[in-house]
Amino acid sequence: MTQAIQVYLKHPTIADSFTANEPYVVHLSSAIALPGGWIVLAILLLDGILSASAERYFVVPYLKDGKWEDNPKYISTNVTIRNLPTETKPNISFYFPKVVQDIWSSIAVLLDMGGGELKAPLSNKSFALCPFLANPASHRWAYIIYQQLKRCGPITKCPIPVGPLVFRGVSLSAIRLPPFFPETNVVAVIKTKVGKESMHDSRWYGGLRRVTCKPSRRC
Repeated sequence: MTQAIQVYLKHPTIADSFTANEPYVVHLSSAIALPGGWIVLAILLLDGILSASAERYFVVPYLKDGKWEDNPKYISTNVTIRNLPTETKPNISFYFPKVVQDIWSSIAVLLDMGGGELKAPLSNKSFALCPFLANPASHRWAYIIYQQLKRCGPITKCPIPVGPLVFRGVSLSAIRLPPFFPETNVVAVIKTKVGKESMHDSRWYGGLRRVTCKPSRRC
């Protein structure tokens, strides 16, 4: 069974319709049928829109935990998470034992709709990493991550040389999402390959939190 509801944004998809502080327009109408998890997602988005209309908010992500598996032939990853009163700030380091290129990446962002069982996909993108590093704005979700890493350390281009890349105190609260996103748990799945070989697989567990706008914390 399906239910007719549609969310219209300034751009045609939810996942790729915004950058930080970009204006957005949302309209709801009974236009198309959405199956399964998308009905739940549409209801939560509607709840977020109605709640945000009463008081001004912005939404920020936070990180709780991560699990990853590296191919030591190509990369070693280390992440520590600093829990601060208002946010989490991960320290992230990568070590490359050899020069790496021809990297293919995918990023899937899932909203956990309760119980950890039903997850509606917010975004699922695959792309060649080297062209992305030459033109970071070509993929919105990856670009959000890229911007925060660049503030905390150097980002190389391809081919990636031997040695470490270190990013300390990555501020997730600097990532501001539109207020129609609900407060919920989030799982991000990141996979990278070199040619056909797995390089790095990881799952990152966190969530979205609403922050009330104040004179010292403007929307």
